[in-house]
Amino acid sequence: MPYITGMFDNSLVATEAAECTYLQDSEAFERLNGRLWDQQSDWKGSGEPETVVRDWVRETGIDMVEFDACLASDSQINRIASSTTLARQLGIRGTPTFVVIGWPPLQGALPLSMFQEVLTAAHAQASLQTGEPDGPQ
Repeated sequence: MPYITGMFDNSLVATEAAECTYLQDSEAFERLNGRLWDQQSDWKGSGEPETVVRDWVRETGIDMVEFDACLASDSQINRIASSTTLARQLGIRGTPTFVVIGWPPLQGALPLSMFQEVLTAAHAQASLQTGEPDGPQ
């Protein structure tokens, strides 16, 4: 889900470019998304993030005329704004974040044991509420 935390300059540029790329080709999006994560300092610290990100988008091979039309229309801004509002309402402050219904967001690259504890507790709680046995039969 695309959202802006407000913590980093140039986040909207990168997010909108990723969204417009995804509209054309999910595999191109995956390549761009990987690069945006791997080379964060390049676009976050750039005085011209549009140029940096646009060059990366071009390298994915998508149709740049269609990409430019998407950016010019601001068609993805409402989606990004809605997701940003929802993320704030849920208390999500960064990535990765995992939401387990009934629990506060699990934020950050947490150890597997933390996920196991939360999921085990959530399963036990759900089993009590539904009257189902706690565990496989």
